[in-house]
Amino acid sequence: MSPSEIGYALGGAALASIAMQAVLFTTLERMFGFTRCYRLGLFVFTIAFFLTPLIGLWGGHIGMCIQIVIVLILKTLANVLGLTCAMLLVLYPW
Repeated sequence: MSPSEIGYALGGAALASIAMQAVLFTTLERMFGFTRCYRLGLFVFTIAFFLTPLIGLWGGHIGMCIQIVIVLILKTLANVLGLTCAMLLVLYPW
């Protein structure tokens, strides 16, 4: 991938993070609570880190781009759920 394509992928991941933080997090936190969201975030981190070395093994250039987007979205979801809940659980340990 060229440096500009990598930049677009990382920029898209940042926009997805902002959108997930603004829209998705409050809904999931109200439905499941901090602890379950934290556990789900850690589980999704595990999946994203497991899939990272497998990027680009199948599908050529387009397949690699799709795989990068999927892994970055998983990592972003894990960041939003896991790290935000970890900070809130330290502040509000109920």
